[in-house]
Amino acid sequence: MNYFSTRGGDSVSGIDAIIRGLSLTGGLFIPASLPEPLDLSTLTSLSSQQVMAMFFQRYLPEFSLDEWGSILGEAFRMLEEDAESLELPFTQLNSYFPDYFILNADDLPTGSLDDISAAIMNVLLPRALAKRNRSYRPILLNVHTDDFAVASSRLASGIQKLTFVPDRGSRRYELAGFARQDEIICAYPESFDERYLELTKLAADSSFEHTLNGLGFEPLFVGPGHLVGVLTAGAMAAAVIADIARHTDNIRDVDFVVSRGHLDVLAGLVYASSLQLPVGTVFVGEGESSSMTDLLRTGRYVQETKKGKRANKDDASPVNLERLLFEVFGHDVTRLTQVLDDIERSGKTCLSDTEIELLNHSLVFESCDFKGCQRVMRSVYDRADYLVDRGTAEAIACWEQRSKKNTDANTCFILARSPLLDHYLCGRVFLNAQEAGAGRPEVIRLLAVESGAKIWPSLERSFDNAQDNTIPVLTGTLKEAVMNQLNGVCPKMPEQEIGEAN
Repeated sequence: MNYFSTRGGDSVSGIDAIIRGLSLTGGLFIPASLPEPLDLSTLTSLSSQQVMAMFFQRYLPEFSLDEWGSILGEAFRMLEEDAESLELPFTQLNSYFPDYFILNADDLPTGSLDDISAAIMNVLLPRALAKRNRSYRPILLNVHTDDFAVASSRLASGIQKLTFVPDRGSRRYELAGFARQDEIICAYPESFDERYLELTKLAADSSFEHTLNGLGFEPLFVGPGHLVGVLTAGAMAAAVIADIARHTDNIRDVDFVVSRGHLDVLAGLVYASSLQLPVGTVFVGEGESSSMTDLLRTGRYVQETKKGKRANKDDASPVNLERLLFEVFGHDVTRLTQVLDDIERSGKTCLSDTEIELLNHSLVFESCDFKGCQRVMRSVYDRADYLVDRGTAEAIACWEQRSKKNTDANTCFILARSPLLDHYLCGRVFLNAQEAGAGRPEVIRLLAVESGAKIWPSLERSFDNAQDNTIPVLTGTLKEAVMNQLNGVCPKMPEQEIGEAN
């Protein structure tokens, strides 16, 4: 199967799409055609890994079904803890709510669903490179969320890597504890939007690639929206739907509830639906900014700002909005380019009535303010005994407000990251004032006891290494950082440790 770019240019093979990550024009890769549908009745007799292998093989047939089984088997073995075989962390909410299900990242090695996509990418990239058999050495440029950075840094891939993260990201303590010969981790003070935009422009810079090739290297561009991350989300959704169908006499549409910070899941659900799997409505929550909520209701998108500048948030902005709009625009590169240029230039854009209608099909966004989020977190804990992070609480608030009470759909709630990663807000909600005001390690440990959530090894180590949390600061461009690394120039270290992030 071939893939083409949201920003135009020649189509490429699936192998090239997963290796390069971003196209020669800086766009995301989109399937050039729809694969053969999956038969749900067949999937119900398979394990979760087998279902995921069939999903991947539909979109990346360059690997056989047996090869996909081997890739996923190796990836999931990387996720095993306590010598137990790990399956997809999916379960029914409880016996009192038979139609509600949870995909929960709490027990994964770094408390995030990104553990799964990072492990799959870790296994897949070397195999893809071997299939193509080029002489260049790969160098991976990773501008991603903190969750994915931690998940991928945990794994040794043998591929030289530069990872760039926000300087006030909440997981810098864990990242500072990963010291590998094949990876350099740098922090940047700018917003994610700015650095990711720089990455897309670097991918479209032919002189940069030519220079690297001359040195014997090939760039791999990794960020939110990477094909492997999107297909992993779709494969997990397929496995969820198959599991629900396995325990349901009459399978109905499955609604999904997901936080805005994990729109790879939204893109993956689009691909699952394209295989004729029964994906229902997708409910997505966001905070006070309400930029995506406004886009769906009015067609006007205004990028988040903070004191006149684009916000510097731990969660990525909706990079996969580009993928979604590309589908809404009927693969019209010119129209998408116009919208992206508007957003880059002014932080604003506007859609037509027809485009609004298409965007609203099976997709619901709703914003939730700070106090409302706190109420939902407490309510979920009281009713279902689950402690959830803020992003999940925002999504549940959207579902509670916008879902039809008489819906016949099953519902899957995506708890994409451990609530321990949102210790500041969770501490304010679930602990008394004295406990919530304690230091980061103490608050997290108290929340773990309260909720039963697991404290994973890299998080535990970060408590002891809090004084050694300095990460090199990126003072120039991504391009300069890459060339300096290849020339053996170390990045600048900060004069003092990076400040506490809430």
